[in-house]
Amino acid sequence: QQYRWNKGAAECAVKHLGTVMGDKKLSPATRIHAFFHLMNSSIFIWIVVCAVLSLPLIVIKSNQPDYASFFHVGGILLLSFVILGFYYYTAFKTTDGKKTKDFIWLYPAFLSVSMGMSLHNMRAVLLGYAGKKTPFIRTPKWNLIGGKGEWKHKVYLDRHIPWLTWVEGFLCLYFLFAMVYGIAIGEWGFLPLHLMLVFGFFTVFFYSLKHALGR
Repeated sequence: QQYRWNKGAAECAVKHLGTVMGDKKLSPATRIHAFFHLMNSSIFIWIVVCAVLSLPLIVIKSNQPDYASFFHVGGILLLSFVILGFYYYTAFKTTDGKKTKDFIWLYPAFLSVSMGMSLHNMRAVLLGYAGKKTPFIRTPKWNLIGGKGEWKHKVYLDRHIPWLTWVEGFLCLYFLFAMVYGIAIGEWGFLPLHLMLVFGFFTVFFYSLKHALGR
């Protein structure tokens, strides 16, 4: 489902972005709004790029003290987590039966799993930008009623483990190494990010294997 959404968004950007940006009848504010709306799925590309580069950044930071000021200024970007949190909390507080204490752990868990799905979604976005046609695979419907029934032997269950799943498992180990390395050399600034990345990629990798193996 995430794959379809993000690939479709990328295809819409390819089809409409040039037209919208070149339409002089639209106000600058409308065109800016349209740009960010059409390009929103590209965020997964930058999540993967920034995540993978976090380990080299730790090495640079620890070995090149002259660049310390750049890292200090870059810390301002952490405010985006606060802004994003406010955005989601505004919707969350309208949900019946949900309390603020639930949001405190659900929000970082949501961000972590979103990071874990970033590689999968990045592939969808890149294929959309490239104009690659792929089959429409509908979301599995298990026909389970009232929490009863068995999903393991449904025809929708695909026991094939795609190569991307193994890459996600590798990235989990990569970020685990980055986290341990950062702690070992006393670079604590990236620790929250790496914790979330390890949790996110492990969760996606674990459930991908679990569902593929029918367990």
